[in-house]
Amino acid sequence: MFWFFAQFGWFAADDSLSRGGLDEDFTLVERMNAGGASARTAFAEVYVRCRAFAMRVAMRYSLDENDAEDAVAMAFETFAGKFPGFVLTSRLTTFLFPIIRHHALRLRRSRLRHASTDDDALAGCLGARGEGAIATGSEHDADQLEALRKVLMVLPATQREVVVLRFVDGMSLEEVSLALEIPLGTVKSRLFNALTTLRSDPGTRRYFGITEPRPGPNGG
Repeated sequence: MFWFFAQFGWFAADDSLSRGGLDEDFTLVERMNAGGASARTAFAEVYVRCRAFAMRVAMRYSLDENDAEDAVAMAFETFAGKFPGFVLTSRLTTFLFPIIRHHALRLRRSRLRHASTDDDALAGCLGARGEGAIATGSEHDADQLEALRKVLMVLPATQREVVVLRFVDGMSLEEVSLALEIPLGTVKSRLFNALTTLRSDPGTRRYFGITEPRPGPNGG
């Protein structure tokens, strides 16, 4: 599946925490459950480690940076409210994703009168500015990401979402399922359909420099 994504080193998430050790996540949660000064320090560590990821996610679903900041703040407040007694069953980033997404989409819906559901709000996400906010880096990287955004716009928003989580955030299929709170089969179906579309799209082929194979001497 990574046949046309793997060539880009910048295409992976830029903050190390997104593929950080699960053991470290469990340790931080254990300290937060313990309460006291250690819990406050652990929460601060989680915030520092996860904020870049959280902002990148929030920007995908928000109308502007202010709304993204608000969504991130509300997401961490929601997370803090689960202690003590919280049981972590996945990486912190996987757990935080649906919370950030929920708050960002709720803020987006409040700004868009025609968006009465999350699906309505999602239709405009990951589009005009979405993938351009998935990472920060050089001007060259920004140009590459803008070109990538245009390529992905051939996909429905629900398929773009799965592609970005899988190939940009580096989530496994199971983690994408947890993050979006949809069945694993749905994740696989959306990803298969997205990749099928991208493989056959002329704009995608141009972007990745893929040319049609030339026929052999016997026309094969």
